Amino acid sequence: MKTLRKVLRMLGRNDKALLPHAFIYSLVSGVTPLVNIYLPKLMLDELLGGQDVRLLIFYTALLAALNLLFALIRDYERYQLEVHITMAYTYLVARTNDKAMSLSYQDGETKATQDLMEQAEFSTYFLYEINMQLSGFGMVFTLLGGLSILAANDWRLLLLAILPSLLSLPCFRRVKELDVDNNRRSAPEHRAYIYFGRMAEDFRWAKDLKLYQGTSMMLRRAKAVMDRILRINHEYFTKHGFWTGLVRLLVEGQTAAIFLLLGLSLATGQVTAGAFTLLYGACRQSGEAMTALISLFARLKTADLQFEPLMELLELPQEESADSGHMPPDVREALDKARKGQVDIEAKDISFRYPTGDRDVLHNLSMRIAPGETLALVGRNGAGKSTLVSLLCRLYPPTSGVITLNGVDVRRIPLSAYRGVLAPIFQDYRLLPLKISESLLGKRQQDISPQDEDRLTRALGEVGMEGFVLSGNEGIHTYLQKVMDEKGLVPSGGQDQKLALARAVCRQGTFIILDEPTAALDPRSEEEIFSRMLSLTRGQTSLFISHRLSSTRFADRILVLDAGQAAQSGTHQELMAQEGLYQRMYATQAEAYRREA
Repeated sequence: MKTLRKVLRMLGRNDKALLPHAFIYSLVSGVTPLVNIYLPKLMLDELLGGQDVRLLIFYTALLAALNLLFALIRDYERYQLEVHITMAYTYLVARTNDKAMSLSYQDGETKATQDLMEQAEFSTYFLYEINMQLSGFGMVFTLLGGLSILAANDWRLLLLAILPSLLSLPCFRRVKELDVDNNRRSAPEHRAYIYFGRMAEDFRWAKDLKLYQGTSMMLRRAKAVMDRILRINHEYFTKHGFWTGLVRLLVEGQTAAIFLLLGLSLATGQVTAGAFTLLYGACRQSGEAMTALISLFARLKTADLQFEPLMELLELPQEESADSGHMPPDVREALDKARKGQVDIEAKDISFRYPTGDRDVLHNLSMRIAPGETLALVGRNGAGKSTLVSLLCRLYPPTSGVITLNGVDVRRIPLSAYRGVLAPIFQDYRLLPLKISESLLGKRQQDISPQDEDRLTRALGEVGMEGFVLSGNEGIHTYLQKVMDEKGLVPSGGQDQKLALARAVCRQGTFIILDEPTAALDPRSEEEIFSRMLSLTRGQTSLFISHRLSSTRFADRILVLDAGQAAQSGTHQELMAQEGLYQRMYATQAEAYRREA
């Protein structure tokens, strides 16, 4: 149970009170049954023997006082344990979320990692199972105390207390196999059902589900998944009930045998009534404690398996986080130049293949963007444009080749420092549904300075969104969307993209990257946005991809990609003068616009 030990050590380091509360609760739970079998023996012996009233009252008061004390301690510790287990659950959820955000983009994007994160999230719920398991260790004290009493009186009773539990071992082994099999079969179904539930709660799916008859289809799919879960559970509980019932039968058989043996000893005068009560209680409690511990061990093995995905996720390597305070002189010089606006980006013979791919998306591609140059990247779908942008943003490392910033290999530059130079807008961008100021500045409202607010207001004005934002009930501090606040502003697709552009302006990066960020805008609005962006970033190094080639005339130079390689490079006029891919693409798109007009 190596995984479970790791989890408990991690939780113990985070909350030093968790395990002590569990130990105290277990100790009190285990000692209480021993008190309740030993003191009644003394009371019966005194009642049938010396009949000392004061001693009887003392034993009775002591039994009542100890039970009251133990009950108070047990209830308090159970409450504390529940509180600390809830805190541990919150801690594990935070750890998994932190890990998910600290993974490299390449690792986090894979289906294997996504599945692992789903399984890890499911694992955290087993903490509440551990709560019961930790308290179950009190049976150790009950077992040791009971066996000690039996060993001091009658070895036959010791055998009767142990034998049924040993006979139940194959039953518990079968129960453990059933648990593992049930978890293996039901986990994918549970994940699918949870996915359907999340889809039902996410309003972004509402239009498509309602207009394309998706609601009834998703309900039928969810019902089919639930039916499979019910079949799996029915099979599991049927078999589980049989084997646990067999264990119970052995325990009750043990009780009958003990009662018969002690009853004969009592009838023949070999034991007193007090000894009968003591030995019967010790034997029964020992047998039940041993059975419970065997069952507990089986459940711990199941929990150990359940926590494996969680620990596997937490042990994945994090994204590079080099110390930006200790850089070689040439790296620091390259960064200083970039921060001042002198950005010289070059890719030298880079190739790239996705981890699950069977061919290169980019192949021996070389290109350069000189300081202050605006480069347009064009090509057919699948040519590798967005992949190149991802490599320039260091979301993926090239399979081969080198990317440099001001002559320095970017792999030598701390990742956070390098990305601080970038101001990217992707075609699949996301704006957080927080306050507009928080979403665009990347700061909590209490951390936003007056200078930040001025910078944001200017950026909103520069992209034509100042009026829209100020129409909100709290101006720039109005919520975006209605997820957090019913009074939140809901922008259209075009307005949303303009807000994303404002976010890039606020970032004040010196290498501007626009990966088809204006896809939802009409041609006139797109031209307006590009014109504004180029005006705002005049003199800065920038790269943009646009599906409308009419926008490329804004660029100083155009690079045409074809099948992952650089096919052409030049200005709009130069490329139009050539009989190549760019001219054919431009002519095809222009003809489509003429027909539409």
